[in-house]
Amino acid sequence: MVPAPFVVVLDANVLFPFTLRDTLLRAAAAGLYQVRWSPMILDEMERNLVSTGTLDAPKAARLREVMVVACVRAHVEARTP
Repeated sequence: MVPAPFVVVLDANVLFPFTLRDTLLRAAAAGLYQVRWSPMILDEMERNLVSTGTLDAPKAARLREVMVVACVRAHVEARTP
């Protein structure tokens, strides 16, 4: 399968709400775009899921792990000028 021409960075604000996260990750899995995120984005998502009581710490960590495994090419590092 040819990679989608669009590359989209998913920030913590769209990875936090379940329905939005699910929809965006399903669209990426369907090949509509290539997903990208940084470890800092995933840290913020995980931290907010726990601090709001949406998920406990082990479940938030597991969600992050599943996302990383499912979207292997999503990982990017910030560049410094």
